Amino acid sequence: MQESNIALISLHPEHANKILSGEKKLEFRRVWASKPVSAVVIYATVPVQRIVAIAYVKKVHKGSANSLWKLAKEVGGGLSRRKLYNYFKGRKIGYAIEFASVKRCNTSIDPFKRIDNFQPPQSFTYLDPKIFSLLEELSMNTKPTGKILFIAGVHAVGKSTLCSTYARTHGVLHKSASQLIREAKENAIAKNTKAVRDIPGNQQLLIQAVSEIRAAGKTLLLDGHFALLNSENKPQPLPMDVYIDLTIDGIVVLHDKPAAIAARMLERDGNSLQIDEITALQHMELKRAKQVAGVLNLPLERIRSFDQEKFDGMANSILKEPPS
Repeated sequence: MQESNIALISLHPEHANKILSGEKKLEFRRVWASKPVSAVVIYATVPVQRIVAIAYVKKVHKGSANSLWKLAKEVGGGLSRRKLYNYFKGRKIGYAIEFASVKRCNTSIDPFKRIDNFQPPQSFTYLDPKIFSLLEELSMNTKPTGKILFIAGVHAVGKSTLCSTYARTHGVLHKSASQLIREAKENAIAKNTKAVRDIPGNQQLLIQAVSEIRAAGKTLLLDGHFALLNSENKPQPLPMDVYIDLTIDGIVVLHDKPAAIAARMLERDGNSLQIDEITALQHMELKRAKQVAGVLNLPLERIRSFDQEKFDGMANSILKEPPS
């Protein structure tokens, strides 16, 4: 391998998000490279599992926990004093990598597809310059201009009503996830039940369909779910990968009293889930929405069924803002 001054590090998504937001300008390490490093490729660990940014190194500081804490207060360490001291406990010397600039990847990169035999490093690993050049190029790929607002909630919670009204008055596209899947693959969802036969396969169809819409520069209200009933009628959360690959810009999750949802479901479909099934499914929807928003650093709004004013405000804040 050629001599390299590029390092790849693994970070929990929470810490990666702090670096991307500018809150964290230092990355602390118990051990660090023995030769100068000019750039650091940032890999966000489970559940993201993507390369999310390239950070260019200004300086590597070396010193005791006391000196590094003083630096953290001056520059912006993104962590508390207790966490820093706990991290360096038992070590006389530690390192703080100060970043001159951080370039967010326009679209996150799956290293398992781009780097042969990729293994996330425990601390850091050097990168072949040719691989780094490829990653730099991929990180600059133009992000499609279309925007996606993901509207989640259990069946019959009122997603279609809110989305249709907004789409009609603002001239944007509204599609449900099941509609996009059906257009790609007939009978993907059983017609007489809310159970889904092949959740993983269907989600890949959805990702492809949304990618095409976004690539065309269209704004989309995507009406979908964070959890579905599987073939055994048990709530099943959808994989985090799905939402990473959808590249959504914000999340609305609708909620209502389970009894009210059951009544609407019965009136609309002629049958309904049991109250306890709706309760469990809605709980999983809300929980998963919070998890996804946290991991992907996305704006999230919980809205009561049929609150059009609050929905419109959230949609406008996401879809009308200038592209970043």
